[in-house]
Amino acid sequence: MRKYFTVILAIPALIVSCAGSQAPAGDAAGTPAVAALAGNELQTPGTWSGEVPCADCPAIRMTLTLRPDGVFLLRRTYVGAADGRDESFVDRGRWAASEDGRRLVLRGGTEAPRQFAVVAPNRLRMLNNEGNEIRSRLNYELVRASEIDPIADRARLRGMFRYMADAARYTDCLTGQDVPVAMTADYLALERVYLAARTDPGAPLLVTFAGHLEMRPAMEGDALEETVVVEQFDRVWPGEMCGQTIEGKTWRLIELSGQALAGADLSAAPFLVLDAGTKRVHGSTGCNRLSGSYELDGNRLRFGALATTRMACPPEVMAVEQAFLRLLEGDRSWGLQDGTLILVRGGQMVARFAAGEPSVTQRRSQGPPAEQVPTPRR
Repeated sequence: MRKYFTVILAIPALIVSCAGSQAPAGDAAGTPAVAALAGNELQTPGTWSGEVPCADCPAIRMTLTLRPDGVFLLRRTYVGAADGRDESFVDRGRWAASEDGRRLVLRGGTEAPRQFAVVAPNRLRMLNNEGNEIRSRLNYELVRASEIDPIADRARLRGMFRYMADAARYTDCLTGQDVPVAMTADYLALERVYLAARTDPGAPLLVTFAGHLEMRPAMEGDALEETVVVEQFDRVWPGEMCGQTIEGKTWRLIELSGQALAGADLSAAPFLVLDAGTKRVHGSTGCNRLSGSYELDGNRLRFGALATTRMACPPEVMAVEQAFLRLLEGDRSWGLQDGTLILVRGGQMVARFAAGEPSVTQRRSQGPPAEQVPTPRR
C-alpha cells in the first residue's frame, strides 16, 4: 500500500482563469466574507476537491491532500486539454495555516506560494496570487472528500542521498521527508555513482531520480514504514545542496555548446534573470531584450512563450542570439558547478552561465521590451 506521495511533472503553459473582478478578502460585495474557524481546525489527513475555471479547457479538477506532517499533495487535472484527453500535473511541498486559521498557504516546487481561504473545516476557497478573494459567479471552492486520496504516483524526486553500513536514506528537498531507500529496481545504479562521487563515507550528495514512496516492512520488526523506491536513476550533483536556487540572480552566458564566448562584439553577452515572485524571466539575447515565463520543477527548467525586441545586430551577434534562443526551447536540467550555472540536455552540458551583474549595455536592456514579437517555438 502506497502512502501520501505524488508525481512531479513540468507544468505546461495552462493557467487558471480568474474570471471576474477581484476584491480583498472579506469584502462582502459579490462574495461572502471569509469566515473565521471559531475554534475549529482543519482535520488532517484530509482531501479537498472541486472543479475550478480553466483558461483554455472546460475545467480544472483540483485535488488537495493535506498530511498531518505538514506535507501537501496537489493534483490538477486539465479536463479535455490534450486533444480531448485529460492531463494531470501534481505538485507537492509544505503547507501551513495562518495564526487565525483563516488562510492556508502551500509552498511547493513548481509555482509561487498558492493560497486558500478556509471558509469552514470542510471548504477551501482559492485566492488570487496576491492572496485576495476572486469575486466571480464561477466556482473556486474545494470541498472535503469522504475518503483520503493519497495521490501516490511515480515522481521525479530531488534530494540528499547518503549510504553507510549497508543502509541508505533519502531526504526530499521539497518536503523534508527523511526515509529509507529500498535496494530494488534501479537502486544499484544510484549506489554505484554515489560511491564514486562521495567525498567521505556517509557524506550526503544531491541526487535526482524518478521513483515513488510506498509502505514497506522496516529493517527491524514487523512495522511498516514509508520507503522510497528508485525506479529510474538520473544523476548526482556534487557540491549542491537542497535549498540552493538559481532565482533572483543575473546569469551571464559564458559558454554555449562547448564554445566559450569571446570577442569585443560579444561584450554584452546574453543573460537571464529569473524572478521567483512572478515566475517571469527577463534578460538579453546579446542583441535584443527578451521576457516571458518559466517553470522550475526540481532541477528541471522550462521556459514558456518568450518575446523579444527586433533590433538588427552584426551577423556574429545574431548567430549567437539564434543559438541562445534555440537553447531556451523545451526542457533541460540545471545544476550549480563551481559557482556557475550549467544547463544539461540529453546528458550533455549545453550552456554555462556565470553569476554577476550585467554590463552597462545589458543593464540598459533590462525591463519589459518596448516592442515584442513571439520567439519562434519548435
